Amino acid sequence: MKKNGVGSSVGFGGRMKEKVDGIMNDDLCKDFTDEEISDALFQIGPLKAPGVDGFPARFYRRNWATLKEEVINVFIGNGSSSWLAIVHGLELLKKGSRRFLVSYLNSLLMVKQWPEKDVVKGKMVISHDQGFRKEPTGNNINGAKNQSWVPPDRGKVKLNVDGAYDPASADAGMVLKDSSGRMIYAAYRHLEQCRDATEAKLMAIEEGLKLALQWSNLKFSLETDCLEALELIKERTPDLSAYAFRVNVIRDLIRERNTYIAKIGRVANGVGHSLARMGRVQKRTAFWLANFPAEAVAANALDCNPSMI
Repeated sequence: MKKNGVGSSVGFGGRMKEKVDGIMNDDLCKDFTDEEISDALFQIGPLKAPGVDGFPARFYRRNWATLKEEVINVFIGNGSSSWLAIVHGLELLKKGSRRFLVSYLNSLLMVKQWPEKDVVKGKMVISHDQGFRKEPTGNNINGAKNQSWVPPDRGKVKLNVDGAYDPASADAGMVLKDSSGRMIYAAYRHLEQCRDATEAKLMAIEEGLKLALQWSNLKFSLETDCLEALELIKERTPDLSAYAFRVNVIRDLIRERNTYIAKIGRVANGVGHSLARMGRVQKRTAFWLANFPAEAVAANALDCNPSMI
């Protein structure tokens, strides 16, 4: 059916008549309005498969106030050619690589979320969900200030994990401690086929949970310094992101003992961070139930006695 020729007979010797009249045809061919574009975006599942830019709909929703004008211009600013650019990627190839654009956006997010940190040195985890909002002052998911490691209640244990990533290597560090701060197990693991920092954190959580369930029969909580990983795990809707399989495995592990998971700051995760760093240097997997490495012992002393820092 073409735009022209409304109301004419087509095919089968003229026995089939078009059902779209002139008014309907004009309405269908109109340019998109701002409201239609916004409505369409907010009807998409938040974690449905991302487009060519690599970001799910949730990223655009949470940063709509900042991105609205540019997104709308893609659809109505340059007409149908912009839509072809999205579908076929022809114009995107001419304007620059996707990798450069994503890297540039990540740099902007880092500056906004971590204004007081050394951006050149890096090592801060950025959250696409958090967008251009400053990193919250609170260090756990409920906003409570937790600058040092807090021991679990008597009769319970606590699992701390961390993941380290760069394009050449990815590693995870895990430690389980009791209410006195004594290490029950410590481990690091060299991670294979890890795509980014968020997946490294998720892999650390998964491995730490498996070991905690194996080496302790007590109820335990889990702490991580990665807000993005925590939000993926706590998201109530089905996870359809690139991390979906791993997130679902983690959720199943958490349900085995109804494990509480919380966000902490890097300062309160010294042992996990130290073990992940050791894994990066050693490029292997190691596990201890006693005779813990000196680096982990020193980091644990600082975790349990922050006044020593």
